[in-house]
Amino acid sequence: MNNSFPNKRKANLVIDQHASVSKPLADLAVIDPDCGATCVILAQALLLLSIEIPAKVATALAYGILSDTLNLYRAKRPDVIQTYLDILKFCDMKMLARIQNPLKPRTFFATLGQAIQNAFARQKLIVSHLGEVENPDLISQVADFLLTYKGMQWALCTGHYKDKLYVSLRITNPKMDAGEVLRDVFINRDEAGGHDSIAGGSFYVGKAGEEQWQEAEQALIERLQKRLRIPLKGEPYFPLR
Repeated sequence: MNNSFPNKRKANLVIDQHASVSKPLADLAVIDPDCGATCVILAQALLLLSIEIPAKVATALAYGILSDTLNLYRAKRPDVIQTYLDILKFCDMKMLARIQNPLKPRTFFATLGQAIQNAFARQKLIVSHLGEVENPDLISQVADFLLTYKGMQWALCTGHYKDKLYVSLRITNPKMDAGEVLRDVFINRDEAGGHDSIAGGSFYVGKAGEEQWQEAEQALIERLQKRLRIPLKGEPYFPLR
């Protein structure tokens, strides 16, 4: 889920792994585009203090490093791996295992079944609209799952939550930036974000009827197809039915 910071507001502290187009308006900004995960910056700062890091904090940082670097696959520097190994000493390993493999409620499997049944594809783009969801996190989880379908290069999933259409995009092409692609297809670029293979965003639709939601979804998909140079003509196919 992406949350925008109000325009022209000054932040006390900015810590980020994404390069900034313009200098952040903040009292202090720590930005490292090659660290792979913002948690790396935080973990390194705590390790430099040579203090006992609380287990819950260390476990959260370790999980953040793993999830943002695809289990260190995207780690570009040796110090990123070393930071993970150093923070691991303070972790609660049972808690880390539970976070990585959480028990899922019935709604997750019901939503996943719906996503598989309704998924359609055009060339190497697979899409699933979930409709109204209880939790926006389901949308990103389904997008991750759909991208594992053999032969697909892009996966997009949408869902309605509290008057907004939430969108998750995943890509396999290392030469493309998912965040930039999704920003290009949003009417308001500030409502989407991401990097490398992962992107997400949301925009307001309001208390609309089902027809309005479908129109918003269709318009988004058409803009995405144009961005990916996938022809708009022709019927989609349903590869998972």
